[in-house]
Amino acid sequence: MSNITEKEYSACYEHGKLVFEGKESEIEAVRFLSNPTGVGMNKNSAKYYVTAYLKMRCGGLYKKTINNDATGYYLTRIYAENGKDGLRIALIALKRHLDFYSKQGKGDLVLLQNIYDCFIEEIVNKE
Repeated sequence: MSNITEKEYSACYEHGKLVFEGKESEIEAVRFLSNPTGVGMNKNSAKYYVTAYLKMRCGGLYKKTINNDATGYYLTRIYAENGKDGLRIALIALKRHLDFYSKQGKGDLVLLQNIYDCFIEEIVNKE
């Protein structure tokens, strides 16, 4: 997977949000994101990034890793738009992702774990 830029992952976030809200299908989102006249991303990458957003919103497991900057961006935006409850759900998804990846025998995602820990300490655990 090539380096996904902020422009690309922010577009994935916005289209993931439209899918989550029922305003666009996942197929339509991926089609736009991968179209050269849209964002021009790799189709598989666009799907992974939209899926990660959707799983973060419902606390589900996503199996494909998105880059660390995108993860921080998604968590920050979810918190800003949905408060602590939304962030807690997103962090459940991230924890499931970290656990899944660790069990694959490919090593731990140390930087991603640090992002998780930071959000838990700085936002969720502080009242």
